[in-house]
Amino acid sequence: MQRFENYLMMKDVSQDKDKCAQILLNSIGASNYNILAALTAPKAPNELPYDDLLKVLENHIAPKRSCLVSQHYFLSTHQKQDSSISDYVADL
Repeated sequence: MQRFENYLMMKDVSQDKDKCAQILLNSIGASNYNILAALTAPKAPNELPYDDLLKVLENHIAPKRSCLVSQHYFLSTHQKQDSSISDYVADL
C-alpha cells in the first residue's frame, strides 16, 4: 500500500479521496477486484470511500493475528536440537 500511496502523491491526487479510490480500483487487476467485490458485498467497491477500501484490503491481505493465537504460538515453540539460540529467538 505504501507504493500505491507514493504513486498517488507523485500524481498529486492524494488529497482527492474519490480519485484515489478510482485509481485503486483500476490498478488492482481483475482477480483482486473480484475478491474486493466479494468482501464488500452487498455494496459494490465503487460505492465505498477510499479509506474503507483500504481497510478491507489490509484486513484481507494482512489480517491482525489474535493475541491468544500469538500467545499459543509463543508458548508452544521449543528450541530444536540442531538450531542455534539466534535461530530459536528469531522463530519466537
